[in-house]
Amino acid sequence: MYLFPLVFLVTIALAIWFVFISEASVTAKILAAVLFTVSFFLHPSHFPMAGFFLRIAISLFILIYQMYQTAKSQ
Repeated sequence: MYLFPLVFLVTIALAIWFVFISEASVTAKILAAVLFTVSFFLHPSHFPMAGFFLRIAISLFILIYQMYQTAKSQ
């Protein structure tokens, strides 16, 4: 339960950076923004862990996408 605030803050930071600052494709930006919005609706529901795991998945998606783009450009 101590990871909820940490995951929340890291995901917000990654999502803001990814959507507004990075040079990712528009499709990837929209996907990350939609999944992040969905994670907010899952948090107060009967399954709050679903939102937690979705936020972790979003963070991993962003990190893997950036690693792929970096490797592709080299």
